[in-house]
Amino acid sequence: REWVWVVDPLDGTKEFARRIPEFAVSVGLVHGSAAVLGGIVNPVTGEGGIGRVDGRTEFWGFERTVDPADALERAAISVSRSEVEDGSIGPYMTIVPAASAVGSVAYKLLRVAAGADDMTFSVQYKNEWDICGGAALIAAAGKTYRRFDGEPIRFNQPDTRIRSGSVAGSSDLVKQFLAAVGASVHKGRA
Repeated sequence: REWVWVVDPLDGTKEFARRIPEFAVSVGLVHGSAAVLGGIVNPVTGEGGIGRVDGRTEFWGFERTVDPADALERAAISVSRSEVEDGSIGPYMTIVPAASAVGSVAYKLLRVAAGADDMTFSVQYKNEWDICGGAALIAAAGKTYRRFDGEPIRFNQPDTRIRSGSVAGSSDLVKQFLAAVGASVHKGRA
């Protein structure tokens, strides 16, 4: 379809079940293969945001935002709590040793778009509904969201699984991270 709504009524089911307030409701609108409008809200913390690519973006409920970092070593980075628990993110932690574990990928993307974190990445595959609203918010906030192979994330595909790790943040941080991941892969570490 030319236009598609992509909704995840509860991203972060594990956190919800464990009563960890790191889950979100995520809504995205796709035109062609690009997420162009997104909204995410964490109903427990009251944090949220809505934004349109090439339009207005609004965030609420955040107590602080980080001073934007220009280098991975100084960046406030969030990673998947479940990937930390299952160990799949382990090889990547040499690239960003000071990362914080957070639930829901939609919630992490909201935090990066709003400036509460500088960057987030995930090594496991995601479904379109997990990340669509966040991808639109990231783009609306003037930030970058890329697959580990450097390609943009495409939506409205016959296979709704995004079969790559992905990273979101400022263009500079994303480039630094992808370069470090590429170097690690060539050395056999990641």
